[in-house]
Formats: sequence, C-alpha cells, structure tokens
Amino acid sequence: MSQSEDRKLTKGEEKRLTIFNEKKAQLIQEGYTQKDLTAGLVEANVKGSLYGVIAAIPFVVLYFVFLPKFEFIVDDAYFRKYLIFVGMMFACIVIHELIHGVTWSFFSKNGFKDIAFGIIWKSLNPYCACKEALSLKGYFIGLLMPCVILGIIPSIISIFTHNGWLMALSAIMIAGAGGDLLIGKMILDNKTDKETLYLDHPTKIGLATFEK
Repeated sequence: MSQSEDRKLTKGEEKRLTIFNEKKAQLIQEGYTQKDLTAGLVEANVKGSLYGVIAAIPFVVLYFVFLPKFEFIVDDAYFRKYLIFVGMMFACIVIHELIHGVTWSFFSKNGFKDIAFGIIWKSLNPYCACKEALSLKGYFIGLLMPCVILGIIPSIISIFTHNGWLMALSAIMIAGAGGDLLIGKMILDNKTDKETLYLDHPTKIGLATFEK
C-alpha cells in the first residue's frame, strides 16, 4: 500500500523506496521493462486468507483420516499446553519472516545486507523484503519456504504422530502464508522468460518484475 493511499511511510520504507527507484532506473537503463504484480490491501487480505485456508484443508482432513481415535481432553495440563501453543504461534510469526530473509539472502548479491524487516503498525503486519532483484528461482523459493518449513512439513509429521497441537499450529501457519501463496499465483500467472528479475515493491503488497 503506497503512502498516497492511507498511511505515511516509515523511515525504513522511505529508504527502501529510494533504493528501489535507484535499482529500477539502473535496470531500465540496461533495457529492462517494469511490470508491477501488486494487490490492494482488501484484495490481499480476502484472497490471501482464502488461498491459505484452501491450502491447509487437505492436511487437516488427512490428519483426521489417519487419526485412530479422536479425544478432546481438558485437564490441568491442557491450559499449560494452550499457553505454550499461543507462545509458539506468535514466535512462528517472527520465524516466518526470518525464513524469508535467510532464504533470499542466499540468492542475493550482498547476502543478509539486502534483507529488510519491519512492521506496518497500522495493520500490525510484519514483513520481510529483499532490496536486490532476484531470479525467479531465488525469489520463488524464498517466498514459499516459510509455508513449507512451518506449515507443510510439521503437518505431515503431525499426521503420522497424531499430534493435534502440532497439526493446529501447522494449519495456522499454512493459512497464515496465504499472502505468499497469492503472490506466488500472481507470479505464475505472469508469463516471463528466464532472464526476468523479481524485486520486492517497497510500499505495496507484491513485487515488480523487470523483463528484457
């Protein structure tokens, strides 16, 4: 979401915007053409939530299919486990963004120096962005890695171990990655060649592609 829509940019976003414009000018001078793949806040929230829930449903269904016996027991240990679960959920929100950054840093020229973290306080949305243009492979892997590590892999483990707490946490993490899935779909719907570069947009939800 841009500054002109509803909010003032943070200092970090202003700095990223400057870097983005410099990188854009350099790429255009080299013969690239820019195309924005972005979504509005409402569209991102609605479609992202829908994609996340749809992605999580098959794993939840498989969990109950392979569950020998369903039991819901509320005892003294339940509330302690619930508090741990809530703490883990908030921790995973931070870890989600960290996984984005670490993965993208492997494909970026300057490593972790090209990674920026922040929070849009108005909507309480944490974010991670790469300030360097990446290849499709590098960007796509970094985009989906949190969903895989925090969602898909733990959900598969929970199916075989019958761990309901782990399934609940992993399902929430898959659903929470709906925004990443939305951006992934926008990338796949945008037909480009192998030389196309992908650069996080500094003020909007999504990215910009640069194609020769």
